[in-house]
Amino acid sequence: MDASLGSFESPGGGATGPTSLRGDMGNPGSLFPHAQSSTNQAEAFRMIEQARAGVPMAEVKALIAELSLTNAEAARLLGLTTRELAQHMREGRSVLPIEDGAELVLWLRQLCAWGAAIFADKGKFSRWMRRPLPTLKGQSPLSLLDTNIGMQLVWEELGRLAHGVYS
Repeated sequence: MDASLGSFESPGGGATGPTSLRGDMGNPGSLFPHAQSSTNQAEAFRMIEQARAGVPMAEVKALIAELSLTNAEAARLLGLTTRELAQHMREGRSVLPIEDGAELVLWLRQLCAWGAAIFADKGKFSRWMRRPLPTLKGQSPLSLLDTNIGMQLVWEELGRLAHGVYS
């Protein structure tokens, strides 16, 4: 597989990039266009629709709690200022619009679900997200999630863990 396309091959031959959680932990299936099945394509279009419609603020708050993020960390991940994030929450907005990070929230939700399944514990996964890893050049997975490339690196690292390759 061409690595420049943005997906990673697992030892079993399946893609392990940002994914639909319908598959097993080590090979959940890819949302990248070059590795689509009709089920994954349907999931991708569902996510597109949801991102465009906006993500309910309750999901944003749940994600912040699940990852034990401070407001500053959550704002940085979403590309917002702390003031903008606080304004979204304070004004009782029902959804986070796509331009304010709705799509990223959807990816992070999947990442958290897959990570919690791999670690069999949300707390362990949350702690792992904060730990600097040698395979990520001494950076924590959480510190990389504000970019698409960083998100892919974290997915790849989780894929390794799912296959028993510890870093």
